[in-house]
Amino acid sequence: SFAQYTLILNSKEERDYLQKYLQKYDIPTNIYYPKPLHLQTVYKDYQEDTSNLEVSKKLCDTVLSIPMHPYLNGELINDIANHIIDGLEAFKNE
Repeated sequence: SFAQYTLILNSKEERDYLQKYLQKYDIPTNIYYPKPLHLQTVYKDYQEDTSNLEVSKKLCDTVLSIPMHPYLNGELINDIANHIIDGLEAFKNE
């Protein structure tokens, strides 16, 4: 089953930069979970101590999903990977 392949970046700034960088090369990305589950409206009446959920909050700011499907061939996979590497290098050099 194919869904998404999610990268964990070092910061929100790095994630946002990489997303914009990949967009320039028509590489689709998505942030599927911008808000942690415990902060979703459906759970507003179940607020308990959330101090132990810092990882959930951090991941929502630092994850980015890239293409993953059966139609990716080796050349396209290499192209995406190389653009990710280049984008991360460009971010470091900013």
